[in-house]
Amino acid sequence: MVEESPQTPAPHRRSLLAGLLSFIPALALYATSLLSAHPVVVLALLAGSAWMLTAICAGIGFAMERDFLRSVIRRGSVSFFMLVLHTSFMALVLAGPVWWLLDEPSLLGALLLSAALLVALLVPWRIWPALTWPLIVDEVHAEAASPGAVLRRSFASALQLTDEHELFFSHGMLSSLAMFLVCAGALVIALFLPAFSFEMRLSAAVLYALVLVPLASLVLVTRCMSAIALDARVRRSGSRKEIAETQTPAPVLVADLGVFDASVALLAAARSGNVELALAALERGANPEAAPLADDRDQRSALIHAVLLPDLRLLRALIGRGVDLNHGHSGLSPLLAASRDSLQGRPEAVMTLLANGADPDVVDAALNTPLHHAALCSEPIVAALLLDAGTRINAVNRDGMTALGIACANANWTLATFLLDRGALAEVEHAQPAILLAASTAEDDADGVRLLLKRKHKVDARGLLDRTALMAAALAGHQTVVEVLLGAGAQMALRDRNGTNALMEAARSGSVAIIQSLGRRKVDPDLVDSLGRTALMIACGSRAGGEDAVRALLDIGADRALIAGDGRRAVDFAAAIGRWPIVAMLDPGVELPTSMAGELAETPLDAARLFDALRFGNWPVVEELRAATVARPAHELAQIYLGLQDVDLGAARDWILNLGLPADVRVGGGKTLADALLEGLPHTAVAAIQFAPRGFPMGGASLLAQVLALAPVGSDNGELCELAGELLQRGGDGFGRAGNEATPLHLACALGNAALVEDLLLRGSDPNARDTRARLPLHYALKSASSHATAIVKLLIRHGADPERAAASGETALGLVLSRADRELNYWLNWPRWR
Repeated sequence: MVEESPQTPAPHRRSLLAGLLSFIPALALYATSLLSAHPVVVLALLAGSAWMLTAICAGIGFAMERDFLRSVIRRGSVSFFMLVLHTSFMALVLAGPVWWLLDEPSLLGALLLSAALLVALLVPWRIWPALTWPLIVDEVHAEAASPGAVLRRSFASALQLTDEHELFFSHGMLSSLAMFLVCAGALVIALFLPAFSFEMRLSAAVLYALVLVPLASLVLVTRCMSAIALDARVRRSGSRKEIAETQTPAPVLVADLGVFDASVALLAAARSGNVELALAALERGANPEAAPLADDRDQRSALIHAVLLPDLRLLRALIGRGVDLNHGHSGLSPLLAASRDSLQGRPEAVMTLLANGADPDVVDAALNTPLHHAALCSEPIVAALLLDAGTRINAVNRDGMTALGIACANANWTLATFLLDRGALAEVEHAQPAILLAASTAEDDADGVRLLLKRKHKVDARGLLDRTALMAAALAGHQTVVEVLLGAGAQMALRDRNGTNALMEAARSGSVAIIQSLGRRKVDPDLVDSLGRTALMIACGSRAGGEDAVRALLDIGADRALIAGDGRRAVDFAAAIGRWPIVAMLDPGVELPTSMAGELAETPLDAARLFDALRFGNWPVVEELRAATVARPAHELAQIYLGLQDVDLGAARDWILNLGLPADVRVGGGKTLADALLEGLPHTAVAAIQFAPRGFPMGGASLLAQVLALAPVGSDNGELCELAGELLQRGGDGFGRAGNEATPLHLACALGNAALVEDLLLRGSDPNARDTRARLPLHYALKSASSHATAIVKLLIRHGADPERAAASGETALGLVLSRADRELNYWLNWPRWR
């Protein structure tokens, strides 16, 4: 290793004034670039950089000769030589590509220049420490009588340092970049800047001398110091390790040790991880297949312990003595132990066992193969080794699970992906489907289900008791998984052998979100299982199903009056386990215990329940809540109306409006309901259309143009156009402009709504109005489909539109039509008789 160490600060520091004066010669050398345009100026710039580097090291505190000039000659000359050498190499490498690119710019020339720059940057891979080595290391010149000797010693030390440590990407890359910038800057200033003005050359010289070179020097010094410190740490660590190894006594066994005692020593050493002692016991004749005594708590054999040790020397020694690798002790074979031992697995031990004849299909008492255990590892290395050795990828254990099933059940999607890529089947006879296991993981993680669906696996694959993934996800309360399965076409009506469907499992788990999701898809809430119980009865009898789940079932239309096979209703199931709040909800006429009567007094309207009942069309519940709804504040009803945005909820919106909302009713934030509906466009368009005829004030400057500007061109925009027409009929501003100064007529023409265009024209809209780009309504009309455009063009022409007026781009409506070769539009716009 490198013997040198960084210098300590000099015992006699120079004064601040002397330190500053040492920089003056460097600045004088930089100034030569302003006085001469000869290429030899590059040497002066490099000499100034070497002087600057030496002065910076002296200023930091590295010990120098008392005569600073002698330090520059003996130490700085090495840095100067390195800079000249690197600059010469850069000039040779870059000259050809630069000349080619300047003479004939081309992609090939640019690629060659990029390659040359990369070569110039990577050349100092091994020698970069030599630039600053003589400035920061004492011993490098202890025996050096001349700069040449210092140079040779610096190169040798740099090569040794970079050979023993991989430092380029952490240290050398920055140092090489700093050297490259210093040398390239000198070349540019000396060769290219003389053709420019004095002011530009002065700016470049100042930037180079006061910014680039000092920063590059600091990078070079700090990286070299860090590399030397790293080498010193490694050297000290190696010394401590050697001392520890020399101080560790070799294991000593009794001379007359018998086979039995040696076997006991082997087993004890293997348990404690003392490989040296275990190897010594083998040498003394210990039985390599030594097994523990019957009354030992640890029943693992020496071979099993050897498999689990990070040091595989004992395992190799046992294999060398012919131990049976397929013999299992207490139901555990070596390969099973190696594959199940850790989260990362033990690929080295597994590879050693397989290479020496271990059976990859060996099973434990639960019929788990090593691949079953490897499916729990974080990386597929062990699984790949087992599959390469020929293990059965679709083997089924006693629990009916394959390796893929175990990976899916434990949300190990990395292993699941690997096994699928290697041909694992998601459905195997006598095994649980992988998608069912992926849907019932501990967390609501749909990645596995998406993975299997992407591989075209059946979404409704049946498992034990004919259960499906949707049932499993509903029972686990995994809403995200349920949404993915339903989106992939999972059938809600499927039942298992007990007659249970997904809604019943959601009721059992008390998952309100899943119940509502199934309700939106019109699931039948009154199906019964093999015991005659509905989902509502199951929710009432389940400890996990609370009041919210029962309320959600009622909101989607569950019948509370149905009777189960044993003659009980849903309210009876709730009363049987003392769930009196649910009893009061299902049958207010039931006599409650005295202790509960006060607590379960009539509560005010639950706005969420009313909203869900309106959304799902559960009108019995809605009518049941009418009396409580009328007494609620108007702003709560307005908020419910604002949430009923779907097209098919017209009856629900009418029900709210018929309660008599005041004209100035407000929602959250102090906004009126009308303003909130307009701000929610285009999503609230249907609700706004239904709201407008009720006489509520909906107006404002440019409102009509703003509504039409939200409508997309060429797609379904009927709702917004209908709203715009309704606003226009009720006095909306038909002349206010949108953001680009487009009038409502412009926008209606672009949307292709002839009825709205005619209404605007009849109300006095200008058929020749212009937007910010001087386009007419005729220009906008030509954006719509040809059939709509013809009808709108007729209306505009009838009301005086001029087809020959040009926009700011010079285009006229007539010119656009002629370029489209549309005969009918051409007929209406190109009338020769006008002339």
